[in-house]
Amino acid sequence: DCKSGVCKLNKCAPPTCMDGKKNGDENGIDCGGATCGSCPLNHLVINEVDYDQVGTDGGEFVEIFNSTVSGVSLAGHKLILIDGVSNAPYDFVDLSPAGTLGPGQYLVVCDAPVTPAAGAIKLTFASDMNRLQNGLSGGTGSPDGVALIDDTNDKLIDAVSYEGGITT
Repeated sequence: DCKSGVCKLNKCAPPTCMDGKKNGDENGIDCGGATCGSCPLNHLVINEVDYDQVGTDGGEFVEIFNSTVSGVSLAGHKLILIDGVSNAPYDFVDLSPAGTLGPGQYLVVCDAPVTPAAGAIKLTFASDMNRLQNGLSGGTGSPDGVALIDDTNDKLIDAVSYEGGITT
């Protein structure tokens, strides 16, 4: 019945960053808050987006990182491409063919000429050149964005907007 959730010798112990409990000002179990280190991410993240190159956009990519400690099956996962002016998807990429993304591994969804770092899984866009909207080139203006979703469980995993914020 201790507030910290930890008892030692029948007395309440103060919260620590190594007591195996979410207590004190922690954001997670033994992490976050003013005294403990930051909490590890427990989901896939959109790590980088390259949507605009000098001249023709033939080297676009979206890099997804598995920040978890185990493999994540990409079955049912999609990368949604969003036009920020209309706030509507204009395309999507099914990530299922990439299989499973290992812990600490990257998935690079890209134009065919892009060469990801060794160890990354590569999944190419269905067609190259200007696949990712950037302002008025192929879209209706800025901003634009990408969202990573788990379509099977109807869940938004991560999202990034560029050239401005998307508020809906």
